[in-house]
Amino acid sequence: MALLLGILHIFINYAVDGAFTYDTFFRAIMFLSIAYIVGAIAEKKDSLYDVLKSSDEKLRQVYDSLEQRVKERTAELRHINETLRSEISDRERAEKALRESEEKFRILTESSPAAILLYRGDELIYVNRTAELITGYTRDELLSGMPWKFVHPDNRATVSERAAARLRGEPVPKRYEVKIVTKGGEERWFDISADLISYGGVPTGLVSGIDITIRKKTERALIKSRAILARAQSIAHVGNWAWDLTTNEMQWSDEIFRIFGYEPKHLQPTFAWVIDHIYQDDRKLVNDSAEAVIKENKLFNIDYRIITAEGEIRYINCVADKLRRDAEGHPLWMYGIMQDITARKQGEEALQDAKAQAELYLDLMGHDINNMNQIGIGFLELALDTLKLDDRTRQMISKPLEALESSTQLISNVRKLQRAKDGGLMLHEMNVGETLGRLIPQYSRVAGRSIAINCHADRECLVLANDLLSDVFSNIIGNAVKHSSGPLTIDICLKKALIDDKQHCVVSIEDNGPGIPDDMKGELFMGHHRGKITTGSGLGLYLVKTLVEDFHGTVGVEDRIAGDYSKGCRFVVAIPALVK
Repeated sequence: MALLLGILHIFINYAVDGAFTYDTFFRAIMFLSIAYIVGAIAEKKDSLYDVLKSSDEKLRQVYDSLEQRVKERTAELRHINETLRSEISDRERAEKALRESEEKFRILTESSPAAILLYRGDELIYVNRTAELITGYTRDELLSGMPWKFVHPDNRATVSERAAARLRGEPVPKRYEVKIVTKGGEERWFDISADLISYGGVPTGLVSGIDITIRKKTERALIKSRAILARAQSIAHVGNWAWDLTTNEMQWSDEIFRIFGYEPKHLQPTFAWVIDHIYQDDRKLVNDSAEAVIKENKLFNIDYRIITAEGEIRYINCVADKLRRDAEGHPLWMYGIMQDITARKQGEEALQDAKAQAELYLDLMGHDINNMNQIGIGFLELALDTLKLDDRTRQMISKPLEALESSTQLISNVRKLQRAKDGGLMLHEMNVGETLGRLIPQYSRVAGRSIAINCHADRECLVLANDLLSDVFSNIIGNAVKHSSGPLTIDICLKKALIDDKQHCVVSIEDNGPGIPDDMKGELFMGHHRGKITTGSGLGLYLVKTLVEDFHGTVGVEDRIAGDYSKGCRFVVAIPALVK
């Protein structure tokens, strides 16, 4: 390109100047040289530019490669950083959870009512406060030395062997009871629960124990109580039963099996089985009674007969005392007791026979013998009134007359006792003052005697009694007359008085007769009492006591003058007053 330009320059100069001069040639050569130099420089520049351009491209590629590698490494570092941060956070959370778990474990174990122990190998590594309190050993004492020092020697080997086997992963009982000995020497019982856990990444034995000493004592007392109950039931021939109304099966105590003639637990009784062993005529009673409990909640107390395994007929008293229902009201269980009353029934039958015989004899005495007594009394009184007799003969006739009269009175007292015991007389309102008023004239006029009866009544006094009330006072006054001689003074006082915060009609009857010795006062109201002062049947004052008690009152005797029984006696009758 430079050469072409140089030639073009020479040609232009030639055309202008019309000649080819030295200056033109020199300028052309200079121009060509400069053109060549410029061309060479331009070519070198282009070459250098191409090289530079190629270097820039390579540099750019290297830069892009480095930048990509930096990005990738940065991403890797960021991921590693996030992973480390996550791992650190997880570790911190785990450490925090571990601290919280250990704190919860400490709080729970230290506040637990159960003794808690951790062990590894042949040593305890942790005990809680309860373990210290129960065993009496301090924490340091438990954690040092022999680990099971507090276990009773009878159980220590078992506990130690099972603890070691548990650490080896061998199957051993997880729960059992052991006896321990406290530091103070007291024997107590533990209910132990044991298991194998991982504690700090190491297999560790965990033992919790509950003090069951009181329960053990209760169990022993219960066993003893059951034995006593079984013995008592055997003696009394009483047993308890429970009837499962959903299955019809019955649960019996041992004595009921014996009542039916079987060994305890010999069979599984059902209600149908029981019905089959009840005397035919009594089955309806039992069925109806059971149905009334279930349908109407009417508990029963009935007597019926059973047939034992030996074919013997026995009398049974059966009581249903509880019925249990579910939430919907359906009957579930019926409970009660059963007693063999065969001996009682036989006794009652014998008593009824004896009573029938006694009533026969009483009727015989009350009618036939009493009639004969009346005939004898009539003839003797007629003899005394119509015959001219000397004193000795009159006395000889008077004695059998008194005996017949005593016999008649005895029969009368026996009949009154029978009526009182049988409850044949109903209680009704009676006026004590009027009753005494009717009696006094009967004893004021006794032939050959000077008898003064003084009666002091504050006011009207009503009681709940029956017609035998007069016999109470008649027997007391009659005894005063009969067991004295010569002049006699009887003072009767009727008044109201509070006894145990309740109004009573109190009647005191005192006399100046021979009195009653102290050693006889305690036996005076017993049946068939005989003594130096009282003679005869002894039923009179026994009748008094029986009647007064039937009226819910009391009767007693004391000296008229305290400390000197020979100055006479005082009978005091107190009967609850009728308040209108």
